[in-house]
Amino acid sequence: MAQLTLAQAKALAADWADRKEVSDRDQAREDYFRDAEPDDLIRMWETGHNYQGGKLTKFEFEALCEAWAKVFGSLPPDQ
Repeated sequence: MAQLTLAQAKALAADWADRKEVSDRDQAREDYFRDAEPDDLIRMWETGHNYQGGKLTKFEFEALCEAWAKVFGSLPPDQ
C-alpha cells in the first residue's frame, strides 16, 4: 500500500467534506416538500409561492421540482 503525504491526506479529507456537504444539501432538498400533497405542489407551481405565501426561494424551487418529479413522474410543466 502506498503511503500518502500529509498534504495528500488533507486534500482527500477536503474533497470528502465537500462531497458530504453536497450530499447533505441534496438530501435536504429532496426531503423539503416530502409531506406535500399533490394539490399543494400544483398550487405552489402555479403561484410561485411557498406554504407561507412567500415567493419561492431558489432552494424551495429546486425542492419543488424534485418533489414534482417524485410525485408526478415527470418534470414540472412550462408555465
